[in-house]
Amino acid sequence: PIVQSYIDDFLGGALRVEDKLIGKKEQPLGFALNVCRSTYGWSNNWFNDRPFPHRAFSVNTLSMRINNLLLDCAESNSGVEISKDQ
Repeated sequence: PIVQSYIDDFLGGALRVEDKLIGKKEQPLGFALNVCRSTYGWSNNWFNDRPFPHRAFSVNTLSMRINNLLLDCAESNSGVEISKDQ
């Protein structure tokens, strides 16, 4: 299975790169989404190993952005609109 902490590291890195590109006035918009959309071959089995799954933001400040990025990625790949809780 794939664990959430690996997803957090991978997509968190993509979000940090996107943030740095924004600071340099480059074309970052959608960088993290493109990383997510172009990643294939991950396991269909997922395990949420975040220390506090329902309060992930208390440990990982990017957790909400990662969750929204995953929803955006799923939405863009499926064409189905997904409601996001903020």
